[in-house]
Amino acid sequence: MLEKIKYYWEYKPLTFIVAAGIFIRLIAVIFSKGYGMQDDHFLVIEPAESWVQGLDQNNWLNTSTESVPSGHSFFYVGLHYLFLNFLDWLNVTDAQIKMYLVRLIHGALSLITIVYGYKIAEKISNQKTAKTVGLLLSVLWFLPWLSVHNMVEYVCVPPLIYTTWLFVKHSPEPTLKIVILGAFIAGLAVGIRYQTIFFLFGFGLAFLLKKQFASAFIFGLVSFGSFFLTQISDLFIWGRPFAELGEYINYNMANSTSYYNQPFYTYLLTLAGMFGPIGLFLLFGYFKNWKKNAFVFIPSVAFFLFHSYFPNKQERFIAPMIPFFIILGYLGWIEFKNQSKFWAKYIKFYRGIWVFFWIVNSVLLLAISTAYTKKSRVETMTFLAKQKDMTNYIWDCSHKDDILIPPRFYSERWDKYICLLSTVDKEMCLRNTNYIPANYIVFVEDENLEQRKADLLKFYPKIELLKTVEAGYLDLILHKMNPNNNKFERFHIYKIIESNL
Repeated sequence: MLEKIKYYWEYKPLTFIVAAGIFIRLIAVIFSKGYGMQDDHFLVIEPAESWVQGLDQNNWLNTSTESVPSGHSFFYVGLHYLFLNFLDWLNVTDAQIKMYLVRLIHGALSLITIVYGYKIAEKISNQKTAKTVGLLLSVLWFLPWLSVHNMVEYVCVPPLIYTTWLFVKHSPEPTLKIVILGAFIAGLAVGIRYQTIFFLFGFGLAFLLKKQFASAFIFGLVSFGSFFLTQISDLFIWGRPFAELGEYINYNMANSTSYYNQPFYTYLLTLAGMFGPIGLFLLFGYFKNWKKNAFVFIPSVAFFLFHSYFPNKQERFIAPMIPFFIILGYLGWIEFKNQSKFWAKYIKFYRGIWVFFWIVNSVLLLAISTAYTKKSRVETMTFLAKQKDMTNYIWDCSHKDDILIPPRFYSERWDKYICLLSTVDKEMCLRNTNYIPANYIVFVEDENLEQRKADLLKFYPKIELLKTVEAGYLDLILHKMNPNNNKFERFHIYKIIESNL
């Protein structure tokens, strides 16, 4: 077995790298259930499934007089609607099975990034360099997890990297046919993630710097047309073009500091830190030979500079440029290192740094790729989905004034659940005839649990604990590391045996 691995690594490296990528992504598909952030579930899966069920959960489809554009591109969520509708036609109703298939498709799509990232590195450097680049793209500790989840920040990468490959392959002056093809594909990326328009500005600037003015014009025209096609739903829903994009820009400008307001150098630290001991190597290498690799550097750095300037900074926002950072960072670094007298004296030390990196990376890779994130939320809903006698449920968040939103997709039903907050009158809410009477209660988190149970026993004198759902191990670790930003989420599911209502 070891001999086969050595053979493929030596003589068929791309096959080996892709096989490794497939293997670890399949592990993530199977074990990395749940979702990471609110956006990758509630802005993608929930609205798409609600449309399949004939509903408009977030009021995105202009179905009432109060509807306004929400500022979300319908292209990516629309593709999910088509796929989930197809599964519904096949009578696939289990939410977990649906998500296995969704993760599998995303994982397969991410292989494009590995293949063409490798090819770009091989084209502008050599096979030896491309092998390390490809391996990083394949098994870097957080990339398989990103690859299989509904993170628009990484789903947009395959069209960007393929466009880059087209221009690098046909450099120094791509033909008109290649420019049109690349522009069309790049426009799709903007339809998935609006901010990737800065990649497109970068491609156009690269053509201008090369004095390929016709190519710059054609690229801009075709990419705009491609992007317009991804937004054509706005014409049918809102009666005007780019309604969602306009609202997205307005919202982000008005709320540029509402979430996080980080200094401009934040992402430099992020890039250096996420790669551990080799982070500084890659950071140095990325900026080293920018002129030689304009089609790789200028689009990604334009995207990076915009996000560094914009006050609201979250680590996932720069995910689209990470593959490009890896490609140029390693190429630039290895070119410098091979000419460095210092590193020539400390070969063993240098190898030790990489050995340490791969050991740590392997541990993190296994931990992250098998992590069931938001487990307590998802498993609570999955448990309720299996209760065939359930009429409705009470979602008790009465220990606070804001709701921890239940992922209803996993409950496989879309009835209006009864939500209790500290700011609502419990009796009035429970007697509200607009709700279907509940026969299950979910107590969210542990805070003031006994008092909250006592409050509901006034209306439901007999309840039975069916299950307590614990958080996943990664959620628990994150809570230990930062309790303020990562809540301890344990849910308690009760069945109502007797009611006074």
